[in-house]
Amino acid sequence: LASKLKSAKEHDSGSEDEDAGEGSDDPTDALRNRRPPGGFSPDSFVAPKSIPGRSPAVLAREAELKKRGTEAWKQLRSAVKGCSEGQYAPCKPHLERVFQLFTDLEGHGNDRATIITSQVVLCNCLLECDGLEALKSCQSASDSTIARTATDLLEKVVPMIWS
Repeated sequence: LASKLKSAKEHDSGSEDEDAGEGSDDPTDALRNRRPPGGFSPDSFVAPKSIPGRSPAVLAREAELKKRGTEAWKQLRSAVKGCSEGQYAPCKPHLERVFQLFTDLEGHGNDRATIITSQVVLCNCLLECDGLEALKSCQSASDSTIARTATDLLEKVVPMIWS
């Protein structure tokens, strides 16, 4: 009886090898129970010395795009406010300019990360200038090209805004 109690006690308390995951049936225990030599300390979590950033040229290009995007969205919004319901012909050049800003991003051989970043910049401009309301208004235009362009833009920007 004493030998059975001793083996049960050893089994319950476990040995050092089992804590390291060697005696366990679960293959992830070895990873879960790893400890760095000397334990954990704040010094063991060191941030990288430098984080790769965007170059000054990239930042300048994004600032220029933000300036152009904000200007285009504000002009579209102003043009829409000056139009009567359904009669959005004066908005057409402004709407086409905004649409061109988005399509130009993909046509200049930019990599995918640059395109996405630029689209985010333009979407932020749209939100700052309340451009969604202007686009929704243009969708009800009697001119089918204005309505279609507004719809195309909405289909492009809404998923980006919500992602």
